[in-house]
Amino acid sequence: MNMPKIVGRMIVALALLLTTACQTTEMDLPESFLRLDREPSYPGFRATTPDEARLQVRTFGVADAGDLAFWDEALRHEFAEYRGYNEEGEPRRLTNADGEEGIGRVWFSKETGRDRGYLVVLFVEVEEGFRDSHSEVTVLEFSARVERFRELLPEVLESVGTLDY
Repeated sequence: MNMPKIVGRMIVALALLLTTACQTTEMDLPESFLRLDREPSYPGFRATTPDEARLQVRTFGVADAGDLAFWDEALRHEFAEYRGYNEEGEPRRLTNADGEEGIGRVWFSKETGRDRGYLVVLFVEVEEGFRDSHSEVTVLEFSARVERFRELLPEVLESVGTLDY
């Protein structure tokens, strides 16, 4: 690999790092959630309720571009095939505060005694560069005991529309 190419990739990587480090993730949370203190090294935020419903949002970059369909299928495979979760209903088309479209899926664990509902929402932005491209993937995860999950799910889905990252 020649020196100009290495330097060019280092500049792109540094720009991505600085852009990610300077971004903040915001979202209007449902009333029962408390946003936890931000950790400087965490690329997003976490929130919880007193009865341990959890919500987290994080964004990460991937060197190779994979679009929303790719990441959605990877997620579906992870939950259905690897973790053994049951999906409920069809994937949901959701939009964030910028009007970008994402996909949300609702899952339920099969483990007796640990039955939990799980919502995962994906937003993917593919950035085409001069010589290569990359993806920026934002993941929202919401999990709670099944009864509480079903109670909070409509509020969390509504809040997705305020997600700004």
